Amino acid sequence: MCAADNRLITLIYNRSQSAIKLLGTDSAVVDPHGESHAMASATVPAGSYVKLIFPPPPPTLQRNGPTFGVGVGVGGAYATHFAPAPHHYHYPYHYADPFYAHGFAATEPRYYAVYDPNDRRYFDWPGGTTARFLFAFGGEGRETVRQVFLIRKVKR
Repeated sequence: MCAADNRLITLIYNRSQSAIKLLGTDSAVVDPHGESHAMASATVPAGSYVKLIFPPPPPTLQRNGPTFGVGVGVGGAYATHFAPAPHHYHYPYHYADPFYAHGFAATEPRYYAVYDPNDRRYFDWPGGTTARFLFAFGGEGRETVRQVFLIRKVKR
């Protein structure tokens, strides 16, 4: 375990000859307010490790694809033919898009990740407070092993 960017980084190594599983349904983090937060399950193959970050950084929404703007900077572009586009649609993205009809590939569909802001895996862990970590490990033919850590975050 180590601290980086105001988060706890935990590396769980499997030095055995067979895979082990972090049992997310039996593992949890109890935040400083006493609320329990779920952990994701993970399989750790023999001779490898899994990295966990606490509190987990929430996912962010980023636009993926070309952008248009005015200013100073560095950018990239690509060229395409100016023939009319083939007769197909990626509904609803190209349905009323006048640029697509002229062959501009910059108007292709963009995909965004959607997440639930009420997902209880994400929590606040202020400095000077303590969190409790309950890890449960198991696997085929193995009995469940439980480990509990009480970790105090130092104020900075």
